[in-house]
Amino acid sequence: MSSDSTAGNREAVDTAFESGDRGIVSPPPLPPAAVDEDSETAEGWIVPPPLPPVPLLPAPLEGISPYLRSQWVGGLSLAALLLAAGDSSLEQLVITLPFVSLAAWGRAADRLAASRVMSVLWVLSLVSLAAGAYGFLAHQVRVERAQSAPMPAGVPPPHGLPTDLSITLLGGAALAIAIVMLHPVSRRLAARLTPIDPSRFSHRLALAASVSISFLLFGQLALSGGRPLMIELVRLGNESIRAAASNTSAQELLQGTFLVVPALLVAAGWGSFRGFRQTLVRLGVVMPTLKQLIGGLAAAAILVIVVLSSEELLASLLGSLNVPGTDEKTFDSMMQSLKNPLGAFAVGVSAGIQEELAIRGLLQPRVGILASNLFFTSLHAPQYGLDGLIVVFIVGATLGVVRARTNTSTSILVHAVYNFILVLGSATE
Repeated sequence: MSSDSTAGNREAVDTAFESGDRGIVSPPPLPPAAVDEDSETAEGWIVPPPLPPVPLLPAPLEGISPYLRSQWVGGLSLAALLLAAGDSSLEQLVITLPFVSLAAWGRAADRLAASRVMSVLWVLSLVSLAAGAYGFLAHQVRVERAQSAPMPAGVPPPHGLPTDLSITLLGGAALAIAIVMLHPVSRRLAARLTPIDPSRFSHRLALAASVSISFLLFGQLALSGGRPLMIELVRLGNESIRAAASNTSAQELLQGTFLVVPALLVAAGWGSFRGFRQTLVRLGVVMPTLKQLIGGLAAAAILVIVVLSSEELLASLLGSLNVPGTDEKTFDSMMQSLKNPLGAFAVGVSAGIQEELAIRGLLQPRVGILASNLFFTSLHAPQYGLDGLIVVFIVGATLGVVRARTNTSTSILVHAVYNFILVLGSATE
């Protein structure tokens, strides 16, 4: 084919294309949104798609729904407002925050293996902190006793006063228990007796922390000869502890409750992966039925009758075994400012809400009634003797059954009414 004929064919094709000849198939038009209007559309220049907007939140928060983000912001705002109130009721929040942090580390450990090391270290830190607090109280008791009745140099402390070595050994044993409870064999055995999920690291942390701290607090009472160190300090005339306890007002107890409750909600997942209503359901806080309300009031009244009627029997039984009981006179002096209707109401509300949300709402569904109730009872060891701890264990077991068969709202009612009646009754004596 000659060059002249080739050029002619090209000219014919161009003419047919420009005239829209049906014999030539034209390329489909470009979509309007994909064509750059300022460019030569005949050559098909396409505008690249727009870049995605830069996220305003960090990547971990982008996966959280706006509702949960708003709950988180609201929770932080509420906590900031409550903390701004100040007051000595912050002590209740300070005691709660380490366990809230442990719950947060546990949830992180369920998702990230790297968080497991930090969560284990946090459990061991909590046990060490509790052992250190016990050692400090024991040291204060020794100082008070030395001032009241000086001992010659080199003479060992009297019976019922732990030595530094015994305190160190007790703390080491508690740490060892925590480590053993985290071992795979231990958690599989524990799963047969408790409702923990052995595959969930957060469940193992809860069990290890509650068992080891319970052992530590019960052990300190045994080393002290059955005499709770806090009561012993007040009896020996420690004015700082006596003033802190006897000057506690009803307002401070109620304000402390408003500080602790948001922290417990955060520990249950509020603001991180649960909404507010989901968190309440997780804690067992629901609207009780009329039957549950009546049953809760009846259970509180029965508990009061059982406890009051068994006090003398329990005291005589332990006395025959030479086991010291709770110093009622010293304990009553610490409760003097609350022995009035408003104080009884504050004690009932604060203990009922805080302890039930933490123990029966948050802990019991994970470790079961027995382990959670032992932990609940051990928290009272610094202020009660063995007789008082037996009563606390019976009350706690009853509250655990109420929580298991109904909900935490009903157990809060039982606990609050029980405390209210006992404190108000002691005020009229």
